[in-house]
Amino acid sequence: MLRYSLAVLTLSVAGVHLAQEPELLRRARMVRMSSLDSTLPAVSLERWLLQQAAGAGAKVEWEVNDCGEGGDGLAAPTCVEGRVQVAPDTAAYLSLIVAGTDGESGRPEIWSLHATEGRAVTTFQSLPAWAAYLRRDPRRQVFVAESSFAASMARRDLEAFAAFVSPEAVFFADTAVLRGRDRVVEGWRRFFVGPAPFSWKPDVIEVLPSGKLAISNGPVFDPAGKKIGSFSSIWRREPDGRWLIIFDKGCA
Repeated sequence: MLRYSLAVLTLSVAGVHLAQEPELLRRARMVRMSSLDSTLPAVSLERWLLQQAAGAGAKVEWEVNDCGEGGDGLAAPTCVEGRVQVAPDTAAYLSLIVAGTDGESGRPEIWSLHATEGRAVTTFQSLPAWAAYLRRDPRRQVFVAESSFAASMARRDLEAFAAFVSPEAVFFADTAVLRGRDRVVEGWRRFFVGPAPFSWKPDVIEVLPSGKLAISNGPVFDPAGKKIGSFSSIWRREPDGRWLIIFDKGCA
């Protein structure tokens, strides 16, 4: 039986104990996509989801739950839910049912496909349509670019950092303006020596209707996770489809 809702991936198994959750999660992550939709490749769900959420900053969050069917003492299936962040206020979910209310496991099937943007919910009728939603949202593209840019700092990878900087970028430093990729990289090199001195993440992203320019704002944290400032970056979509940062400014 196929049921669709939201953009999260959920696997359902009834009457499970906490000790069973790791096995349920493993089964969910390893299920072959071709068994869920014959038009999709024979790769694991986990690998496929990471491909759809491409980027070094991409992340899939998993949990076991009751598929939203519990409450009032009613028997309910159990779900393994996969969640992909599309933008700061938008997430996509995919759900699979792997067992019924009697606790008997069976062949995993789609339980629901949906996305949430604020309080709005969008439902999807197929896995390809759900995946297309992830790929085409320009805010998702900028979210991945900014998250991957931030991940380069966490990984201490200056080369990866430089790959997101436009050749004509302008970065506002504490006491100077760094113009051009080479100057920016040299100016930031000191931040890649030793432990990461700070981190950041986007919490607001907006893209022009043309899809060519975007702004990304968010908090900056010290190594202990305390907020110490904020940043604002302007991204430009290049002819090859990549998003590169052209302006960057942080403030206390």
